[in-house]
Amino acid sequence: MAPLASRKCNRIQLNIPSENKVQPKSGLHTASRQTIRKILNIERHFFKKQEIDKASKAWKNITNAIKEKATKKLASETDEDTQITFLKNIWKIMRKEGIKYNKNPSDFLTKSILGYKKCRFTCDNSSLLIHIIAGEMNIDTKLVWAINKKNKNHCFITTDDYVLETTNGKFYPSDLIPYNYEYVYELKEEQIPIATLAREIAQKQHSNENAEKEIKRILKLAPDCAIFNLRMGEYYISIQNLTKAFDYLQKSIELFPKYIHAHYRLTLLLNEMQRFEEARTHGEMVLKFGSQHFKRKILTPLDKTYKEIKNK
Repeated sequence: MAPLASRKCNRIQLNIPSENKVQPKSGLHTASRQTIRKILNIERHFFKKQEIDKASKAWKNITNAIKEKATKKLASETDEDTQITFLKNIWKIMRKEGIKYNKNPSDFLTKSILGYKKCRFTCDNSSLLIHIIAGEMNIDTKLVWAINKKNKNHCFITTDDYVLETTNGKFYPSDLIPYNYEYVYELKEEQIPIATLAREIAQKQHSNENAEKEIKRILKLAPDCAIFNLRMGEYYISIQNLTKAFDYLQKSIELFPKYIHAHYRLTLLLNEMQRFEEARTHGEMVLKFGSQHFKRKILTPLDKTYKEIKNK
């Protein structure tokens, strides 16, 4: 079966029964507003005040425009479950408003919002936008982090019964998740603000005392998430704290043993620490189970590892 998470922009429409309607939860509207405030508050460490203020206004305009069209669509299709109608139509509404997907972007929400006409949204931020708008409309959705069959991190929207792939609009029963993803982690509401920033904060160009303060919150929020632990490891690599980096990468692999991205990072780290036998073990995991992308990247460091072991 072809991967349902492919990035071709075609949509799947399913004939779904309208029984078992989902009752909206109370308090979602307030929670969604608090989430955005928390995210922008964290981003004040990395952007000028004028950019944050502009992004805040732009976010309000984007969400209001999309929410208005989604509300009209829901009103016109009263014979179907509200949650299903929302999920089946929100992606198309977003595209008409100019929200597009970029596979090589920044994870900062501020950058995504200010550059949204130039395809600056990621799977993370597209999913966040839908989750927030759903909250504003009192429609219950969940934000999920996952690792797909190609060992790539991904983010999408789920409900108890369905999945919406926010990068291509595909909509399908949640029973199919195991066919596409090997690792799935449902984000709790309090984890969402830091989750949307984890990758960017982990990058070297943003490592400073504010970044360290925010990145430390990750482990407290989700000690059992393989992706969070990988981001922690990447952050400590960027500031040359190799011992802590090793601990977090090792924890990431304990949580998901086939996490090739973590094995790749650990191979490079152990090489730098001159622990060549261990580096070889993790490097060979990349060669055995990794995609061609990771296999190509690992060959040069592994060659160095083999030479060092041979010379001992």
